[in-house]
Amino acid sequence: MYNRQLCTFLKVAELESFSKAGECLYISASAVIQQINALERDLGVTLFRRSRRGLRLTAAGEYLAAEAQEFIQRGDQIRSRLLELDSQKPCIVVGTTMEEKCRLLYDLWILFTPGNTRYDIRLEVASNRLEMPRQAQLVESIKDGAAWQRGWQFLEFFKSPLCCGVVKDHPLAGKRFITMQDLRERGIVFLDRSANGESKPLREHLLREAIPFESRPEWTGSLVWECSIQKRVLVVPACWNDILVDLLLIPCELDASVPYGFFYRDNPSAPLAEFLDFVRDIYNGTNPDTIIPTL
Repeated sequence: MYNRQLCTFLKVAELESFSKAGECLYISASAVIQQINALERDLGVTLFRRSRRGLRLTAAGEYLAAEAQEFIQRGDQIRSRLLELDSQKPCIVVGTTMEEKCRLLYDLWILFTPGNTRYDIRLEVASNRLEMPRQAQLVESIKDGAAWQRGWQFLEFFKSPLCCGVVKDHPLAGKRFITMQDLRERGIVFLDRSANGESKPLREHLLREAIPFESRPEWTGSLVWECSIQKRVLVVPACWNDILVDLLLIPCELDASVPYGFFYRDNPSAPLAEFLDFVRDIYNGTNPDTIIPTL
């Protein structure tokens, strides 16, 4: 039920560029063009006017852009329902990426299921880190203003402190704790994906402490390589210790952290609402077993 050509079409329509759409979808511009050409052949219409000035939607393209989102969502709903019927149990769909791993979900689910075996859980891996699968209902993540987080509700478990990540041969690698003076001498790099001000307290803290810093809008695989070559200090959440295997994460004097918890869609399904209520009881301290999973 997932129509990749339609999703690619919507991204091209939004950005008015094959190459920019390819960058967002982590595929080549030629692959984007092939998908659009195939979609136009299947529909028997021209969706874009191509010129030296760029791309513009035709009348048919504008109509499809207005209707496609609802069509995709309905298809995803049908797909999820088919999977539920096939398993004979209502299903909670969890979105994941390399960063948005299920670090605590399994422990919480094990605590939840002894009293409730009526539901199943299913993982959907995102095709890129900018968007979650449309059928995903729940995501475990830090709250840092990433683009996909807009429009989701958030249930906070706790705050994950920020640590300093350095390569093994970095001058600070032998330290057990990194001070403000260390950071003033070296400077730092941190991710600032937020359009909603999540990184503002950290920026203000760095300015007050006169710590040189550079922010990056998105995580890339080359960032660790840059820090390795330039002996930079990368500031990341402590919970990322399971994905940054090439870096040593060292506690630091920075008074900063990021919220960690579950993101979930508006109007959650009955199974998801029941699970979220169970999780709220755990982190509000009202869980009768007093078991509180932590990182």
